Amino acid sequence: MQPPQLAIPLNATFDTYTATTHAYLASLYNNQTMAPADIFSRDLSRNTFVLRYKLTLDPEDTHCLTSMLRFPGAFFYGLGAQAFVCDFLAQNTSTRQRTAPWISCQRDQLLGHPAVEVCTWIEALDECDDVCWTPKYAVYHAGLLWESVAFAWVKLGLRCMLVGVIWRQLWVSYFSHYSSLIVNLKTLGLPRSGGGDDYVGDTTVSYVLHVGDPTWLILSHPFVSLAMVVDCFASASYMGVAGNRVSQVGDAVQFVLGCLYGSRLAWVAYLTMHVASWPIKRWHLEEYFDPVDSGWMAISSSVYAGPIMWLATNSILMVPFQGMFTFLVAAPLETSEISTGTLCFFALFGSAPLLHSYMLRRVHMFLARKRIQHVYIDKLTWRHRRELDSFASMTKFNDLKQRVVLGSCRYIIYRGRDQVINNPPLVRNGGGGLHRLVESHCQYKWRPLFCTRAADCFVECMNDHAAVEMIRLSLIHSLSLPATSHCPCLHEDRSVCVLSNEACNSSNENKIESSSPLSPCLHHAASNCPWLM
Repeated sequence: MQPPQLAIPLNATFDTYTATTHAYLASLYNNQTMAPADIFSRDLSRNTFVLRYKLTLDPEDTHCLTSMLRFPGAFFYGLGAQAFVCDFLAQNTSTRQRTAPWISCQRDQLLGHPAVEVCTWIEALDECDDVCWTPKYAVYHAGLLWESVAFAWVKLGLRCMLVGVIWRQLWVSYFSHYSSLIVNLKTLGLPRSGGGDDYVGDTTVSYVLHVGDPTWLILSHPFVSLAMVVDCFASASYMGVAGNRVSQVGDAVQFVLGCLYGSRLAWVAYLTMHVASWPIKRWHLEEYFDPVDSGWMAISSSVYAGPIMWLATNSILMVPFQGMFTFLVAAPLETSEISTGTLCFFALFGSAPLLHSYMLRRVHMFLARKRIQHVYIDKLTWRHRRELDSFASMTKFNDLKQRVVLGSCRYIIYRGRDQVINNPPLVRNGGGGLHRLVESHCQYKWRPLFCTRAADCFVECMNDHAAVEMIRLSLIHSLSLPATSHCPCLHEDRSVCVLSNEACNSSNENKIESSSPLSPCLHHAASNCPWLM
């Protein structure tokens, strides 16, 4: 596992280990190999990194913890590195000169196996401040990441297999269901959103199908999310490199790279959302949580991995994390265990969606009470009440990404129709029965913490001139209905599934109510089409 440039004897003493490791890292990173303005550097060929600060350090400094916050990589210091920094700060100028060189090295382990060789060393600079009273130093924090070629190929192979699993899951869980929908649209048409037996197909020349975003189906898949979390744990040493990148703000490019790599911990949040759905469903706690949008969760993870991580590495918040890295090792002065700190980060990232979902629910309940009072006092007109009732069918009931994509697609469709662009038609909205149901009966959510609206597709009903209606369809897989809520009758004349208040019988099989159900009954469509209107 060791590159040929660094050979540490198996029975080497800690002093020999420190001298050998420092000599190797110092030969790569010094004042000759680094530009004066460089703060962070990464050597991919040797799998090493360095974080360098130029600091003014007062002699006989007794405020060790406060001054340590200024040191590079202090967040990851073990007990030996902490003692080294405190001893150096407490010395006067003459003592510092006698005790040079100033070096401290430690081995970071992952589950007991060597992961990173880290050294922190200090070099005196000829520079000084304006009055040349306080000496200046260059403080280096460098590391060598252990990863064999075989292990790297194994990781690549497993990641390629995971990509294959994701593609298969996308087809099986989402895109394959469009075939039955297209067949039904061609043969049966689409029922009107107002209910009854009238079909939009009676006046429709064509349909335009806008495909949704199935991201939540992948994020909620237990195997995919678990595999990604295991991959994050196996790459804990690289997460440490990302942590060093975001611990500084002098190099904006390195800071952004650290944020992007650290945002992969969003998979921990997605796995937590999947696991937490079980007790929420088991103890009927759906009313206390709102669905979390996966896009916002990814953005939140970038904030956690960037600004929040910077705050932790440059404040007193780093102290408990330093303890996490050392309390399970046999020789805390020489080694540290990064698995404990990694699991602590996993817990922080995993708690984010639960806290976000709970607070979002509280905000929505507060706004709902205000809205009810507003409706009661102002006595809104019937039209406004209808708009409030049909919120789930509107295209604006989407996240920003979906609204932009859908708007762009509609512009491409209409750009050749000048009369439509100059005089846009009034398009009726329909569908969205699933979202109206779970809004009033949250116990029917299949995954209470996942926002499923982005996976909805829109069917645009077109006549000779323009679109006349936009129908929102949702997958019935997003529902968690008991077996008694499924209509036993076959509806071969129905192109999509619908919800009503009661089951059908042989005499009124075609009579299906489409109003918001109090006790829902799901009426299945022809060709086993799983799309719900």
